[in-house]
Amino acid sequence: MARTRAVRTVRKISLAVAALVCLSVLGAWLWIRGLRKPKVRVVDIRLQRFASRHVDLLVELAVENPNSVGMELDGLEYQLWVDGRELGVGKVVPPLRVEAAGTSVVRSTVRVRYMDAARTIFTEEAIRKLDYRVFVRSTFRALGMDVPLEVTRTGQIVPLRVPIWRPKALRASPEKPGTFEVVFDIRNPADVDLPILGIIGRVKYGDEVLVAVNRQEIVTVPAGGSQELAIPVKLSLGVMFRALAGALSDEHRLKFEGQVKLEPVSLIRRRTPGEVPK
Repeated sequence: MARTRAVRTVRKISLAVAALVCLSVLGAWLWIRGLRKPKVRVVDIRLQRFASRHVDLLVELAVENPNSVGMELDGLEYQLWVDGRELGVGKVVPPLRVEAAGTSVVRSTVRVRYMDAARTIFTEEAIRKLDYRVFVRSTFRALGMDVPLEVTRTGQIVPLRVPIWRPKALRASPEKPGTFEVVFDIRNPADVDLPILGIIGRVKYGDEVLVAVNRQEIVTVPAGGSQELAIPVKLSLGVMFRALAGALSDEHRLKFEGQVKLEPVSLIRRRTPGEVPK
């Protein structure tokens, strides 16, 4: 008799637990059904650096959480098209948490081949607007489950005129005897200033590497203007003697391989460096 009661009690407990599990699953399903996916918008697309073979764009995306609970995104990947041409892919790898009813801004770099950039981001034509498209793919977690997110955003950018930079001379410094400098000629035909933060690379004479260049925090080249930039360098004895003897005076044989880093210049709207977006 006692054993029968115990069995009945166990069955009742089992049924109660099963009912609770079913209710929990049903509640989770209803909660997920009512969960709204995050919203993604493009904050800015900015030119960050350019080199002889590639251009780096800094893409800023805002992820908005319309729900009353926080969300975690495991990762985010996007593709960027400009003027119908796929330029590259950007990734945000670290986990991202977006608080309830909050917004988080994510930034990542897209590397674009210079030839592709020259056809889109840079142009020799009069300033005109170009269409861009950003396709975003991500997942966010809810109750231990992965909920996929795919969204496309479109807009327009204003391209820049092609900047030109080249080494002009390798000479003894007129201000500091015994030292040498590389003189760069930088031209900015765009209608916005180019704030240069650094130049890194190497100067060649034909196919021969003469000297490495690494200089930070330099100069702003004004819109429509040019700037002559002299950077101190250390030369080997052989290169130094050749420079003093005038054997490296053919400026057409001087080449620069490297990159120019900028304080990012907005392509979506014109802003001065450091200005906070509205």
